[in-house]
Amino acid sequence: MEYPKLETRSAEEVATQAINDLPPGVDKTPTGYLPRFIRASVQPLYAAMIFVLNDVPNKIHLWLLNRLGIEPLGAVAAQVTVEFTAASVAGAYVPAGTVVKDKTGLDAHKFKTVSQIEHGDFAGKLATVKAVCTEPGAAPNALASATLTMLETPIAGIDSVTNPASPLGGEDIEPWETFMERVPIEMRATRGPDGELMAITREDFWLIATRQVPGVTRCVALRCKLFNKTDPELPFLVDRRGCVAMVLVDSNINAAPLPSVEADVVETLTLATVPGVTVTAHHPDIRRVYVQKVEVELEDGYSASSIRIFILEELSKSIVAKDRLNPDGKSIDQRGWEWGKSLFYNDLVAKLDRVLGVKRIGRIWAQTSDDSGSSWSAPAVLTEVKAGADGSDNADFGLLHWGEDGGNPFDLVEI
Repeated sequence: MEYPKLETRSAEEVATQAINDLPPGVDKTPTGYLPRFIRASVQPLYAAMIFVLNDVPNKIHLWLLNRLGIEPLGAVAAQVTVEFTAASVAGAYVPAGTVVKDKTGLDAHKFKTVSQIEHGDFAGKLATVKAVCTEPGAAPNALASATLTMLETPIAGIDSVTNPASPLGGEDIEPWETFMERVPIEMRATRGPDGELMAITREDFWLIATRQVPGVTRCVALRCKLFNKTDPELPFLVDRRGCVAMVLVDSNINAAPLPSVEADVVETLTLATVPGVTVTAHHPDIRRVYVQKVEVELEDGYSASSIRIFILEELSKSIVAKDRLNPDGKSIDQRGWEWGKSLFYNDLVAKLDRVLGVKRIGRIWAQTSDDSGSSWSAPAVLTEVKAGADGSDNADFGLLHWGEDGGNPFDLVEI
């Protein structure tokens, strides 16, 4: 959400105005003493004041949301397993809270062990323990293995320490843009007497499933009339009153059945909703799409071999079943495929026309798979690819995802 700025001028414009308003007779040229002083010393102060002033509406908005119990998700500390090597097979005692770091200095990443290690915990000369970063945030996730090799305080009987793998789980505070996308959902969510989320509306169901069930990255709650009771993947219960059917997308784009995820969703939502409601989790194959061949007319000076990789990259980025996150792990670069939306020829043309060197796109051949890529249809000229097989209920709520390799090498043909 963008608010009107309380101060629309830049710091440079404010400084220029201040110089222009100096009394007559004062040297206002760039080499003059006062203009140089204003540019060097006062302009940075203006910049800081303008930033604070224009941030006031955001602060007020955040305060009002806090009064409603809605606030940005806090930063999360990274965790790592550290391995201690003792001087002898007798082991050593390593107290809880031992600090391990990657280097000296104020910018060192420090981790504290969460439990102590006794002499008997060593297998030979080695013992491992979990450690948590002292500062929450995503930066420690970038540390490579074997980088946490220093102890804040030496420990008797310990020769060395290291981390066999990189830290995981660190997250920065939720960015403002992502938070503001979540606010409307939170405000519509049904709350119980203690502020807990309750599953009443369709939005409640998918909000709880994606937030509380590990492995679920996207889901949608559907009206039961969308289902055919003869569908072998769905129990007969979906045709009964009081049933909420969930369509799930897991972190692996449903590459294999995950009955444990379905069971977790059913259990979590059943506990979160009112008695008498039956929850059914549906974890279907997501239709894969693979573009096998593209006809292209190129600008002068470009060859098919030089832009082939860019065409293929643009295609693979255009068709994704789940949200594609920014490297910061929080903000979203691209939303996942819209539920039930078909892929049309013009959709891809609009994407490929932006590739540097492309003058015009001709025909496009595509193939599909409804079994996670185990088998593929024959390549055919693309006009429309539905989100599910013809006649399948999946077409009403299905998703499309790039198929990586449809069994045929990608071909770029110049016309």
